[in-house]
Amino acid sequence: MQRDIDFIRVLDEKLNPVGAITKSQWSSFIWTERYQDPGQFELKLWGGVYEALSSAADYLGKFLRVPVSNETMYVEKVRYEGTRQDPYIVLTGRTAEVILANRVLKGLVFPYSVPAYDLFQYAWDWSLGKDAQAARQIPQFLLDSPDHMTGHIDYAPDGKTLHDFAVYVAAIHENGLRTRLHQDEQIAINFYRTRDLTGASGTANPVVFTDTTKSLINMVYEKDLLSHKNIAYVFLRGAHDDANATVWFEVDNGAPSGIGRREGITQPSVAWTKAAYQTYEQQKDLTPYGLSYIYEHKLFDQIEGEAPNQTPWIYGETGHYYLGDWVMLGTKDKFQRCRVLEYTHSWTAGEGYRGYPRLEPMPRT
Repeated sequence: MQRDIDFIRVLDEKLNPVGAITKSQWSSFIWTERYQDPGQFELKLWGGVYEALSSAADYLGKFLRVPVSNETMYVEKVRYEGTRQDPYIVLTGRTAEVILANRVLKGLVFPYSVPAYDLFQYAWDWSLGKDAQAARQIPQFLLDSPDHMTGHIDYAPDGKTLHDFAVYVAAIHENGLRTRLHQDEQIAINFYRTRDLTGASGTANPVVFTDTTKSLINMVYEKDLLSHKNIAYVFLRGAHDDANATVWFEVDNGAPSGIGRREGITQPSVAWTKAAYQTYEQQKDLTPYGLSYIYEHKLFDQIEGEAPNQTPWIYGETGHYYLGDWVMLGTKDKFQRCRVLEYTHSWTAGEGYRGYPRLEPMPRT
């Protein structure tokens, strides 16, 4: 599939088009979209010091759009890298939902037993929407109604941002989090369901990447212990009725002893009272928080590879697979379910376009 581009659209804070960066102006351009975490980009432009100063004024704090993606990127940094032969300017930034990190959930009290979508809408309206102070409102941002997220959640908002809450809600419901341009006037923050494309549920035309069919080439496999934990201590501090109260609860999911025992701490955002967790039986209610922490810190395989232009599987919202979808990966006749964590579009002056999906197999102990 042809994914070459001739220009990048530049939008101002009000999402008005204010210019374009043409293909002849850059030496390389990397655009990465992610399932729940913010995506990011890096754009290297030809130019010297004067052009760098001009770029800082022209692009910093602006938004970028490209034809091959529905995401919108926010320019957060302009850097000049001078060399004797090829000086260049580097623009970097992340997907536009990071703007939500600039809204702190201060003084916000969440009601109990409210579906997640109502709770997030409440936080949205209070932070930057219709109920926010005039200076905090961002009319350029729109929340796509996440009414399919019906689960009840506990969340202590103090000290958190609206973006922290958005990622939490997406993770709890195993939803993707993305931005979409709405009628060229607003940036919509969208929670979306993912799909099982492995064929396990009778899916027609399952998406299967294999090294033998060359549907994924130049594969890189990675597995490390840096963040691996198999014991979780759930820690609570400061109950509603006693600011000095603390709770420590150990969750063990069959961890070995000695060097193989790898302990970690999780401090869930829950509203609690001292009487609620006085006994061991009461504290067992904290087990899901510990198991969730252990799951997030299991030994994950990370597999990255290049999807060649002639691959039968096309990436995109209207393609065969997209961010967060479950697909199959086969290596040496062994197949495993993988989550599509991210996809990188890469353009260079010498090599043209390349696409790189990053897959995460189901965790193993």
